[in-house]
Amino acid sequence: MMYEQAVQQVNATAPKVAISVRLIPTPPARNIPSNTVTFLTGYLEATNLEDLYYPCILTANFTVTHTSTNPNATVEYSYIPYQQVYLSKGVQLVQLPFGVFPLTVYNAHPGDQIAITVRATTQVYWEPIHALMSTQTAECTIILEVTT
Repeated sequence: MMYEQAVQQVNATAPKVAISVRLIPTPPARNIPSNTVTFLTGYLEATNLEDLYYPCILTANFTVTHTSTNPNATVEYSYIPYQQVYLSKGVQLVQLPFGVFPLTVYNAHPGDQIAITVRATTQVYWEPIHALMSTQTAECTIILEVTT
């Protein structure tokens, strides 16, 4: 009980810092055949890191959802759910990859569009006490256009 109270106190009084994060898909749109297995990639970019207390750990938790203009299309995928990096003083830029693979599309027709949305919740913890300093969220959407 004492430990939990101490952790709550540390988290309540830890410095709060606003960093900047964005998700960058590479590429942001693609043409794919109607029945295909493929992959999508991109990266999370974090900047504005100068006000952090060091050492610290940046974690990114990824989620992926999709929508389709064709309700009969089958879209299945796996993705990398988590990335973590240790930061020391002087780091000005962090780029962490994300990947959606394998991405399988069946029963899609030419002209159908599938929107894959990747969302990253990024948290920075001040170590060694693991006190939360920052939480930011970024999102990107990759459009898949089904071709012949």
